Amino acid sequence: MPATTAQTPLMRQYEAIKRQHADAIVLFRMGDFFETFGDDAIVTAKVCGIVLTKRNNGAAGDVPLAGFPHHQLDIYLPKLVAAGYRVAVCEQLEDPKQARGLVKRGIVEIVTPGVALYDKVLEAGMNRYVAALISIGDTVGLAYADVSTGEFVVGQLSWNHALAAIEALAVAEVLVPKPQADRFQSEHAQRALAAVITRLEPWHFDADDARRVLTEHFGTHSLKGFGVEDLDAGIAAAGALFRYISDAQLGNTQHIRSLRRWHDRDVMLLDAGTRRNLDLVPTSGGRFSLIAVLDRTLTPMGARLLKQWLLVPLRRRDAITERLDAVEQLYRHDELRHRVRTLLEPIGDVERLVMKICTARATPRELRSLATVLGQVPLLARLAAHVDQGPLRTLLENLPRMEQLHEHIERALVDQPSVQLGSGGVFRPGYNPQLDAALEALYHGKEWLARYQEQLRHQTGIGSLKLGFNNVFGYYIEVTNTHRSRVPDSFIRKQTLTNAERYTTAELDDLAARIASAADQVQILEQQLFAELRGEIAEHATDLQELARALARLDVFQSLATIAIERHYVRPSLRTDGVVHIEAGRHPVVEAFLPPGQHFQPNSTLLGTPEERIHIITGPNMAGKSCYLRQVGLIVLMAHAGSFVPADRAEIPLVDRIFTRVGAQDNLGAGESTFLVEMQEAATIVNNATRESLILLDEVGRGTATREGIAIAWAIVEYLYHRIGAKTLFATHYRELTELAEHYPGIVCYQAEVKEVGSTLLFPHRIVRGTSDHSFGIHVAQMAGLPDAIVERARTILSQLERTSPSAPEPLRIAAEQTVQLSIFEAAPDPIREQLRMLDLERMTPLQAFHVLAELIERARQ
Repeated sequence: MPATTAQTPLMRQYEAIKRQHADAIVLFRMGDFFETFGDDAIVTAKVCGIVLTKRNNGAAGDVPLAGFPHHQLDIYLPKLVAAGYRVAVCEQLEDPKQARGLVKRGIVEIVTPGVALYDKVLEAGMNRYVAALISIGDTVGLAYADVSTGEFVVGQLSWNHALAAIEALAVAEVLVPKPQADRFQSEHAQRALAAVITRLEPWHFDADDARRVLTEHFGTHSLKGFGVEDLDAGIAAAGALFRYISDAQLGNTQHIRSLRRWHDRDVMLLDAGTRRNLDLVPTSGGRFSLIAVLDRTLTPMGARLLKQWLLVPLRRRDAITERLDAVEQLYRHDELRHRVRTLLEPIGDVERLVMKICTARATPRELRSLATVLGQVPLLARLAAHVDQGPLRTLLENLPRMEQLHEHIERALVDQPSVQLGSGGVFRPGYNPQLDAALEALYHGKEWLARYQEQLRHQTGIGSLKLGFNNVFGYYIEVTNTHRSRVPDSFIRKQTLTNAERYTTAELDDLAARIASAADQVQILEQQLFAELRGEIAEHATDLQELARALARLDVFQSLATIAIERHYVRPSLRTDGVVHIEAGRHPVVEAFLPPGQHFQPNSTLLGTPEERIHIITGPNMAGKSCYLRQVGLIVLMAHAGSFVPADRAEIPLVDRIFTRVGAQDNLGAGESTFLVEMQEAATIVNNATRESLILLDEVGRGTATREGIAIAWAIVEYLYHRIGAKTLFATHYRELTELAEHYPGIVCYQAEVKEVGSTLLFPHRIVRGTSDHSFGIHVAQMAGLPDAIVERARTILSQLERTSPSAPEPLRIAAEQTVQLSIFEAAPDPIREQLRMLDLERMTPLQAFHVLAELIERARQ
């Protein structure tokens, strides 16, 4: 609504601010409340679950209103941000008691899904990334940052790799130029990305302006020192991103101290499906995940780094080996590992503390916690003497010490500072003489007055002389009329009473003034001194960020070593021949959450040799096929992250990607069925996999009719064999696919072993050579608790169908260099046979099967 003279002055002020931030919800501070108006109020009331009311707006009429107490900002702000809204926080910029007319107000911060510094919006163990993306020709410039930690990264990738990076990093907000927004929106919907899309005008991505903005911020002549000078598209994205962050934080970006280059070939990108299918992170409401199993970190920045390592594993052999070496040193030295854990335990979130210091958000207690961190550093550094040469020793020896800063904080702050400034409980006595004097007046004013009273009694000889106070005259000296003759000339009369006179002295006035102003002086001095101390610490931000990164790495190393000890993991060796060789491998997540007393059945894997390129794995549900696929994928991924793995022995080659197609998923919001999503994921795999990839496929083709499903699955296996050559595990219920092993060397059949004892099925969860002859679907249905009547009826129908249909399909024949021909039923033309051939038992209920069978019997009799 445009501002008009008919509006009240307050609403005209609001409208002027709102016009500058039309794309954000403006939280407008009014006294003890944050208020929202108009459309903002309607949205806020709905998202936050608060009452929508209205406010008089003068002759302009009423306006919708919704608000909440200012101290509940940490409750409602996260709700608005989580719903995908930008929020502009408008504060009162002066004390209303001192204001002349309308209180001055202004925006103090803009919080977006990707740019947020509030503790209640951030999660301790997770990064919150905001990214910018621009496509220039065949190159995509990508920049991303975590404003809460100061991390800032830039790179140039292909379009698909850029989208995969956004997926892998779980970016919360993506900035794109408006002309390219539709293309990204389409990909965003297809991949079901969680990121909020923010559209910017193209000029935000001007490369020349980006170089100017970045070099001015970092204080450099060029960007060569960061190794990104040649990344024109990346720099364009980085400039747009930095300007966006700076605008949101009103220029408070001094904690962003460096720019790191993204090396696409150094890391493995995992799409959202792979992260989900391998249970890398907890799903909504779930607790079973690889992160939950491996996380023995003791610091928030360590927890975030562990998640980064698992979600974006390495592909460089030297970098992986360096991590494994450090983990092994802690793995083999129990006393060293326990000592490291003891010293890390009291260390807080140094990364985000640096941000708070640089943006003037840190409290006295948070600054004091930094002294605790700095006090642990020399103790950690001394451990280097007990470590052999290697990456762990190098890390410990190179920890930034900053002894002078530690001593300065210790000298300045008390051990347990007050939460708020102004109480006098922040700085140590002796740190500042002015503050000491003000505190002496604040807390010992009555003692001063008592001593002065005794001094006057002694000087005048008036034993009944007393000091008093009232709101009109302040402090005074009262002498009865009996002793008025003894009053010295230095006393100044203030008030005459019936039986006494009240006086003051210059010294009493001075004492009174000091006592009266003591509280204000303490408030002013503590705020001033604290701001100075915070500024001095901020000058060490670069070293503190380096320390935080080193402590995070140390924390992840000890976490991986600790879990390796607890779970009996082994160090994987890295092969160069592309072969995966795992002896007695175990699924790390399933094993960790087994009930007490149960033991995980290990399985071995040999994949990638000329004789073992693709494994076709058959067997019934619940027999362990899907678990085995995930197990192999997780072991390979853990090795690339630099972790020990759950196995007796593991030899792992470097892979460029891990692709998975496991489980039934749909995307109803985009109008996509389960089968369509399945085919999209399969298409992503065959279009992006290379010979160096690991592919895990489970039940491909089951979302459609049986014959079509077999055809699609068969064709995909052939394509992977002929065109790609990737290491592949293919689990299926289609026993027909096992015939591929007869035609192609390198395709091998395995089965999930099942033991049938009478009418009972036993699942040893062993993967062995061979093929499964039965699906045991009715047995599994019985185990699931279907009523006996249904189970028995299903057995009867199955028996009848098996008598009227061939017991097994004819062999599938493939002509060399020709299209695959699927010949399932070879029989003379016959209407009943034709009807049988068209039946899809997997989509029929028992009752439907019964009706069809009755119809067929009647037709046969005729």
